[in-house]
Amino acid sequence: MDIHSQEKFYLRNFLYVYVLNSLLKTRLFALLALAGILTISLISYPMFKMAYSQQRNISLALTQVQNVNLTLGKPMYLEKFEVPKSQNGINNNNATSSSSSPYSFVGNGTLNGMKISASGSGVVVPREDGTSSIKGHTVFISQNGSASYSFEDIANNENNNTIRLGAAFFDANATGNLEFLKSKVGVYESHVDNGNGQGTFIMWLLKGLSK
Repeated sequence: MDIHSQEKFYLRNFLYVYVLNSLLKTRLFALLALAGILTISLISYPMFKMAYSQQRNISLALTQVQNVNLTLGKPMYLEKFEVPKSQNGINNNNATSSSSSPYSFVGNGTLNGMKISASGSGVVVPREDGTSSIKGHTVFISQNGSASYSFEDIANNENNNTIRLGAAFFDANATGNLEFLKSKVGVYESHVDNGNGQGTFIMWLLKGLSK
């Protein structure tokens, strides 16, 4: 084989090796890229499935809540109470007062068949629309137990009567036969005759949502 033929032989082999090497590199890169895509897919799918499942559960929960009615049922507590008059002789329950004022009351009621003595106090705050709000604290005393709660309500004055709608948040310190009220939530309604300060109070215990 002459020199010219040898050069052609070496050049041809070099090109062959170069092309083969390039093809191997390209194929290796493609395989690595495919492996990466598969890995990402395997990792992402459970996360996507979990997110979809959570979103679906939330949607189902919202749908279930929207189709449920809150039933108060029978009142837990009934009370007759009196709102003492302030020092100037004006009933401190008046919802139409133009300035903040103290509020207090004492009463006797029945809670699940038990006799209860109740006392409470708070502050009446007038609102721009002619209603008022009260934030305060109440104590229940039974024959062998006690319970207390913080309350807040909105009041409206109609025909010299004050009507209050509010919520009660029981403390965690209930004792004796009132221990079941620990950290419970109640809603209530009260009516007071502003002329004589006599009132009625009704409370329901919230037990959650039911159909």
